[in-house]
Amino acid sequence: MALLGVVSVGTVKAGSSGLAYPAVTPTAGCACVSVKCGSRNFTSLGKNGCFALPPDTTGSPSIHEARRKLLLARRGPSPPHGLESKRSLQQEEKQEDSTGNSGTGDSDGEVVEAEFQGEGESASQPKTVENSKTAGSPDEIGKALNELRKERIASGVQDATSTSNFWQGVTEETKLIEWPTLPKVLGTTGVVVAMIVGSSVVLLTVNAILAEGSDLLFSNTAFKDFARGTFGLYCNAFTRPIYLRPSIDCLIRKFAAVQYIIGSVVDSLLKNPDRKFIYVEQAFFQRWWRVQTKQLQKKVKKLVETGQLDNGGWCMHDEATTHYVDMIDQTTLGHRYIKKQFDVVPRIGWQIDPFGHSAVQAYLLGAEDGRVNILYSTPLSYLDAKHAANETWPLKEDDFFPYADCPHCYWTGYFTSRPSLKRYVRKLSGVLLAARQLEFIVGKNETGPNTDALEDAMAIVQHHDGVSGTERQHVANDYAKRLSIGAAEAADVINKALTRLVSGNKPSSAESLKFELCFHLNVSYCPPSEADLSGENSLTKRITDIFLPKTFDQVLVAYNSLAWSRQEMIRIPVTSSSVTVTDSDGHPIPSQIVPLSSTARLLREKHLRSHGGVKSGERSLHYLVFEASVPPLGYRTFHIRPSVPGALQSAQFSSVEEYQAGAGHVQLESRGALVQISRETGRIQKMKSIKTGVIADVDQSYCWYNASDGNTFENEGQASGAYIFRPNTSTCFPVESPNGTVQLKVIRGPLVEEVHQTFSHWISQVVRLYKDADHAEIEFTGQFPSMMDLEKKSSPSSQVTSQSGGEFYTDSNGRDFLKRVRNYRSDWTLNVTEEVAGNYYPLNLGIYLSDKDKDFSVLVDRALGGASLKDGELEVMLHRRLLYDDGRGVSDIQNETLCTGEPEVCEGLTVQGVYYLQASSKTEAPKWRRSYGQEILSPLQLSFTVLESAKENVGPALEFSLVASDYSLPPNVALITLQELEDDEILFRLAHLYQVGENKTLSAVASVDTQALFGKRRIDKIEELTLTANQKKSDVEPLQWTVEGEENLIHPKRERKHDKHEVLVELAPMEIRTFVATFKD
Repeated sequence: MALLGVVSVGTVKAGSSGLAYPAVTPTAGCACVSVKCGSRNFTSLGKNGCFALPPDTTGSPSIHEARRKLLLARRGPSPPHGLESKRSLQQEEKQEDSTGNSGTGDSDGEVVEAEFQGEGESASQPKTVENSKTAGSPDEIGKALNELRKERIASGVQDATSTSNFWQGVTEETKLIEWPTLPKVLGTTGVVVAMIVGSSVVLLTVNAILAEGSDLLFSNTAFKDFARGTFGLYCNAFTRPIYLRPSIDCLIRKFAAVQYIIGSVVDSLLKNPDRKFIYVEQAFFQRWWRVQTKQLQKKVKKLVETGQLDNGGWCMHDEATTHYVDMIDQTTLGHRYIKKQFDVVPRIGWQIDPFGHSAVQAYLLGAEDGRVNILYSTPLSYLDAKHAANETWPLKEDDFFPYADCPHCYWTGYFTSRPSLKRYVRKLSGVLLAARQLEFIVGKNETGPNTDALEDAMAIVQHHDGVSGTERQHVANDYAKRLSIGAAEAADVINKALTRLVSGNKPSSAESLKFELCFHLNVSYCPPSEADLSGENSLTKRITDIFLPKTFDQVLVAYNSLAWSRQEMIRIPVTSSSVTVTDSDGHPIPSQIVPLSSTARLLREKHLRSHGGVKSGERSLHYLVFEASVPPLGYRTFHIRPSVPGALQSAQFSSVEEYQAGAGHVQLESRGALVQISRETGRIQKMKSIKTGVIADVDQSYCWYNASDGNTFENEGQASGAYIFRPNTSTCFPVESPNGTVQLKVIRGPLVEEVHQTFSHWISQVVRLYKDADHAEIEFTGQFPSMMDLEKKSSPSSQVTSQSGGEFYTDSNGRDFLKRVRNYRSDWTLNVTEEVAGNYYPLNLGIYLSDKDKDFSVLVDRALGGASLKDGELEVMLHRRLLYDDGRGVSDIQNETLCTGEPEVCEGLTVQGVYYLQASSKTEAPKWRRSYGQEILSPLQLSFTVLESAKENVGPALEFSLVASDYSLPPNVALITLQELEDDEILFRLAHLYQVGENKTLSAVASVDTQALFGKRRIDKIEELTLTANQKKSDVEPLQWTVEGEENLIHPKRERKHDKHEVLVELAPMEIRTFVATFKD
């Protein structure tokens, strides 16, 4: 038996009738609790009850009469004085800004029923109606429900021994009813409790005729013999930093504002020490906290110290579309604020609202006496009570995806929703990592630019209505704005740090350096790399006016945020095809000039017109490609200058060949891989690993799904939307060119070979193979130019010859890979109602197929959804454009557009991205997925400047590495955090990248020399902390749980606590360890 809603913290497996999602209303004392039963909503408010009436599904007069009585019972007493006028004001406000909630799903609970004062010092309480026997009370509602149930049984609509079909057909929205406020510890009124019995949901109306400490009696006699237990009221708020409105608007709005929620909760907690409350989002709490009086802050500190007020991370992050590094970062930010302000360490994570739970989240967070008790509680109290019960727990080895709240309502669309925002978040994760590292290397600037703004924006966007892509459009714009502001400041940190390092901290050298990052390389736009080295460009004009030089050097600094050295191809747009590239020692580097595809040019022009009306005209533009070798946690400088005949090796031009449709194939080949593309279809037809000899027959293509508009026989009204993926057919329609052929343009050269393809006027791709690569890089560009009738979703499909037996593997938050089986759940027998949407899973790193001797892998550059709908086939959803809302609370159609021109013309948003394909042996494939996956997450940061002459004017330090010479981290360990804290402490995290048994060599325990990692910086002491860096690991005694089948197993422990002077650190497979270090002067 599992208890949901106001009762328990746990999650029920999706084979039962639903999950519980508490929501909040700004009432004092107890939060609103919404209980989702399938697609239905039943809500109990702390002050004003919410109840959903089961609609009549028969023509029985007796059932009609029972329903009429239940309607009368639901009406309840009249609202308190002034309530109706307040509600009318709210309704007017919602109509004015058109941002009110609708639908039956993920509600924000924005109902303000009582007056609130100031900043929460004395928020007034609504009047309590003492008579629990009035119409609208739980007693009357429970009686009416029982009568309706009896009539349904008598009419044969419902079986007497089952409740599973009692709520079938509930489609009307939750209605508000009025019933008395919960006084003190529930006092004289009631609470609605949902219980799951087997796979059925029973709604119990519990009569709480309680004074403190009295017994709870069931008023519903049909369940009088039900086992008794302890009920906890988990009063909580998860206020969504940004969802329907920008965060600052949510905080200070006149009605339904977060400041009133926090203020009224604090006031209620101060009035009754038995009350407890959980407030998750530090992103809101900290903003509220900063404007409170010292007196109130002191009171709130006391509430936190006594455990009445529990707090959490910066937000309640999503668990499907977030990377584990970002999940850790946002939780750390919130926990460290709590530690700093309250000197309290949170022991629980309140993750009640995400749309499914990941295995990585579980990893990261690590007494029946015949009476029934109700108490105000928190998850911490629940956790301690369950641990004290010494129960044996079942072991779940997968996760809770995909989630569905009705047979045709799979929440798998948001895995891809707003793909451009998802890419922006993933890109800035790499920027934040690099900026923090450089901030530590040169010293954090207390008055100038720092990484705080980007850290805050990145933490907020991890919210389950942020990076998930399920917010409204203007809110998504606000997310992007905050990220952009933070990114600009972080870029300033990177540029100034590189200036100091390259110049050797010499003012004379630093004055001439003006480094600039490129944030728009994905649309082939980089102003500093496009500088005219002849002196006519604006970047160099200021120099020509003073020095009148004859030639210029473009200086590029490539920073590597990985703690491994790396060999990587750099690809930048340039305006001159006659250039040479040299390294920091002046040695020439082989380079290649590659033409832009026609799609890349159009995309560049479109974005330039959109952002400021810039036009690049007919200027010459090419890609310059060269290989960079960059040391770990360091940089290397490269010089690009106009070619001087006979002096240095010039960049080589690429050859260009065009092929019409016909027999045969085109072949791309590198030292590590071979790719064959059919001339007849334009599709990849074969891939080969040169190193392992593995060959895979492949058929790579694009297709699109028509989405349901909800006008269907089953689950009428359920459309595909921001959350829900519901195609109106299981057919994925192939993308085809108007004449049925695909023209191939083949680019060849010494460093890279490419094939440019256009499958239709709205989908094109470039297949790219670099000279040493053991994988193919696929750069896609796609938009939906017209809405036609229904939504379109674009998905590339790759079919390979593989006996996968319905099995495939997807990552969990970019961490471990989980086995998935098509049309199967390990915990229950799945009733397949959506054969496409029900088999989609979230991807943050990738997806792969495996048979007895080879793996076929796909890695992605952002969070997306993926599936294997047939043996030997992988499918990844790249883009979505919608015509309908899915009724889950956002009330907004996800129709992203890009508007350009005069007069303005808006088209479907064009998305460009990259995914990576590899066929390899089962031994080598995991190495590629892990190592290259880190390179995707943490790309080189490229910063540019233009100078008048050779390297001596750049600075003395043309190459740098924090790490000791000849040292880098082991290939199975990554440095995922390096951050300067207050008091000269340095926070760093090390993560083992491999699972147990994933690779014979690299799945072993790894050892890291932290002194070598920090090079010349001499470590004074190292202390190990918990994951969120708010307490010493040695102070923590983890709770030990008894697991089914493992009762006699000995849980491994480290033999000793980490010695603060010990610089060697060991990591077991999949282990993450967090440390804080101080250094000697």
